Amino acid sequence: MDIISCYTKKEAVEDGSQMLVSDLAKEQGFNVPVYITSGVVEYCNPPEGLEGVQDFKGRLWDVLTLARMEALRMKKEEDYFGKFTVSFLMKNEVKNDISFFIVFNEHEGFTIMLPDEY
Repeated sequence: MDIISCYTKKEAVEDGSQMLVSDLAKEQGFNVPVYITSGVVEYCNPPEGLEGVQDFKGRLWDVLTLARMEALRMKKEEDYFGKFTVSFLMKNEVKNDISFFIVFNEHEGFTIMLPDEY
């Protein structure tokens, strides 16, 4: 079978559709590359009114904490796909539960994404 086209992780990072977050992920115990999609980046950016109270790194830390727990479950059950939910503080102090998917690929590591990005 001939490959018609190929879109690499490197290209995804270069065009901004994914971001490599392995440095912070290593602190959580991940030992392979971890990428987040642009949709996840949007939720990790603090909403208007919370700048200075919350920051990107802290919100990403929350995502990675729950992603790590799901990754451990995936490893135990020899699964390549998982789902977890994070509660984010949004505008007007309203909490919003956001579902995320985490997918493992032995050649590229983990990718964390929103369900509509799967």
